[in-house]
Amino acid sequence: LPRLGISTNSKNLTIKVLAGAGNMSETAIMNSPQVSTSGVLDSFVIDFLNPLSPPLAGVYADMRLRFTPTFDLGPGDIVEVVLNGFQSSALSQRGVLSDAGSPVVTVGWNDTRSVLDMRIFSILPSNTQCIFRLNTSIGFSLALPALGIRSNASATLRPLSGASVPNISVVFAQLIGSFNNTVSLKYSPPVANAQSSLELRFQAFMTILATDAIVLNLPLFTRPVRTGAVAFSSPLCNVTWSDKDARMLLYMCQTLKPGAAVTLTVPSSFGVALPWNGTRRNQAELTIQTNASDGPVQPTPIPTSPAVGYFLSSRVEFVAPALAGQCADIMLTWTANMALSPGDSLVVGLPGFTGSSWQSSAVEGNLLVPFAVSWSSNTSQLTLVSGGAIAEKQQAVLRVGCVSGSPRLPAVGLRSNQTTVTISTNASTGPVLATSFQYVQAVGSFNGTEAVALDPPVAGQAAQLVVSFTPLMSFAGGDRVLLSLPGFTGSDFAGVACRVDFVGGTSSAQAAWNQSSAQLTFVLSSAASGNISITLPRGAGLAVPSAGIRANASNPLLISAVCADGSVPWQPVTGFPKVGVLKNSSVSFSYPQALGLSNVTFGFVAGMPIRQGSTLAFQLAHLSCVWAPNASCSGGLSFTARLQAVGQASATSATSYFDMSWDRQNETGVVLSFQLSRAVAQDAAVLITVTSPLGLALPEAVYPEAGLLTYSTDNADGVILPTPSDRCPS
Repeated sequence: LPRLGISTNSKNLTIKVLAGAGNMSETAIMNSPQVSTSGVLDSFVIDFLNPLSPPLAGVYADMRLRFTPTFDLGPGDIVEVVLNGFQSSALSQRGVLSDAGSPVVTVGWNDTRSVLDMRIFSILPSNTQCIFRLNTSIGFSLALPALGIRSNASATLRPLSGASVPNISVVFAQLIGSFNNTVSLKYSPPVANAQSSLELRFQAFMTILATDAIVLNLPLFTRPVRTGAVAFSSPLCNVTWSDKDARMLLYMCQTLKPGAAVTLTVPSSFGVALPWNGTRRNQAELTIQTNASDGPVQPTPIPTSPAVGYFLSSRVEFVAPALAGQCADIMLTWTANMALSPGDSLVVGLPGFTGSSWQSSAVEGNLLVPFAVSWSSNTSQLTLVSGGAIAEKQQAVLRVGCVSGSPRLPAVGLRSNQTTVTISTNASTGPVLATSFQYVQAVGSFNGTEAVALDPPVAGQAAQLVVSFTPLMSFAGGDRVLLSLPGFTGSDFAGVACRVDFVGGTSSAQAAWNQSSAQLTFVLSSAASGNISITLPRGAGLAVPSAGIRANASNPLLISAVCADGSVPWQPVTGFPKVGVLKNSSVSFSYPQALGLSNVTFGFVAGMPIRQGSTLAFQLAHLSCVWAPNASCSGGLSFTARLQAVGQASATSATSYFDMSWDRQNETGVVLSFQLSRAVAQDAAVLITVTSPLGLALPEAVYPEAGLLTYSTDNADGVILPTPSDRCPS
């Protein structure tokens, strides 16, 4: 039979008759069977060319077709290759295939039949290998099947003359596996540089044996904390991690059949951490591959993976003065590894901040991008909604001004880089869960515990000074505590040794006084924490103001601290002694005769307000009680004295009583105490007169230097310890 076979009812088969009875001309045989042949295109192989771009399912690839005809192929012959699942963007285009530089074939693609149509227009000699290339250089290429290549193809030879030869075996040099875009990767928590659990989902469309490996290439992922072995096992598969190339290798515990859906979770306890700078959505560098013998998959981008943003830098600072419990301008600075789009929001968590809920109009920063800012007292969150785009890695600075309703700093202040102060964003290019600011300005706080004590608390006298406080930040060596002490006096000094007491120990500090600024500075020599007190000795010569120390003074005592863990700006000292003073104090007698009875008048100018109900006590040395000259006279004898405050409309009474007794042996005299029934204003001139029927006898002799009169008061607006009067009569 003919080598090329015979087509059905071939017109090439004819019959004619030569007979004596008459000839019959040549006529086509009307009915003849098809006779097929095999081996006409030997060693028909398809392989893929570019070693730098291995073939991937569903991706266009450069291909090479090789076969050896066992007879001459000539113009008009057609080779049809059935390539099920392949696709081409050039459905009707015909290209020219070159073999050794000589065009011999035009090619077309029938998408409906998935057939590659090769039309030969030059002689292809028998027993000579023919090589044809399909690539983009000729304007024609094919995309591999989305489900990969797991079986051979077939071809049909349609000669110009002769029967078609179907079912010619076409062998693929490489099987190709496929996950067909079913791979997804999730992280929990999705936080850059944090250990996370990884959830991997995929569906393989080839058989994966237990000896085959599935590899996840995860550049910049790390396993910094070795919480266990390098391997992790589950009923589904065994997992190992390679630090060298950041790869996770999975080995199935049993054969995985084509089409099987797999969900695998590698727990965060395995120790794999996301990249320090986050990930992009569907990041192409994250790939999956397998060496499955039934169809390997070259590194293929994981089609579904979340974006995880990251702040390359983030700072929260406060425009001075930043005082705990008070409002301050908030300065936010950040550089994000991802872009921000209009409508994206940043949320700043400020736990401990207070203030009613509030919303501002647009606030602009250095990039002139408007932000709508709002504060929620319920969540302690400051929300900023972007009104424009900010490019990735572009530094943004935003100042949120202090206005009515703005959040106030915590009463306890803030610690340096306090981790509870957070920033987050819902940026579509990479959200960031609440993460600590990289820098948080420390704000110190004494939390209302600061106090100053004086010993003695006497106006105009040198005193020991003790400042105490319970700071909510830690003090270190070299940190400073400063006091502003208006009205205090003393020569400048420096390097005065002071004792520092605190919970769990003692240390020292160096003190310095500057009279011109009225500022006292303590420099701690070592760390201290808890309840701290610093004692300046009386010998330093620092004197209490001669005018005393008032409550609600217009120029109060102030305290501040310069501390690495949180400075405290100047603020009033909440606890301090109220030191009173009576100016121009005097005593006079209506009948100044030795041993005689006399009215007594006490005079003074109030250096501070004296409250109603306060007690003024005047001690008269060497006076006696005439009704008991040889014995002690006890208190309890009440009387009424006349009190006149200059500038007031009328005199008022002061209920008086004896408070101390006459002691003949020691001649201590008597103390007259007056409980005021009416308040006395500051700077009021006061006269208190006691009439002679009280029975007070003058001493035998009185001299100004003898200290005839001392006075004191328990007045809440200025206590006075026993103090000698300014003037006494001779």
